[in-house]
Amino acid sequence: MQRIPVVVFNNIQLTTAVAGATSPVPDATTLLTISAATINNTTPGAVTMDAYIVPSGGTAGAANQVISALSIPAAGAAPTILAGLIGQTVPAGGTLQLKASAATSLTPFVSGYRTTL
Repeated sequence: MQRIPVVVFNNIQLTTAVAGATSPVPDATTLLTISAATINNTTPGAVTMDAYIVPSGGTAGAANQVISALSIPAAGAAPTILAGLIGQTVPAGGTLQLKASAATSLTPFVSGYRTTL
């Protein structure tokens, strides 16, 4: 078994599309464990965000939503820690998907470990 540190999202502006930022796990023998996750709002008003851990072949929806309508304060506030993601495992072949309520307003930083089984 091999465990490698990895940056999942860095300096990506989220869009209103569910798959605005998708982090694929490379193959069916690799898991992604999230160890740190923050998000920053670059606009003058609060924006909400959702997060999904989607199994291989699945789509983002209520069944795999791990964060729902989390309000991210306006620019100038400290980045928001995404506690609902920390410690989560993205299954082999699955994806972590983030969505913002307003386009190009939120910038996430997510890191973790890829573990090869």
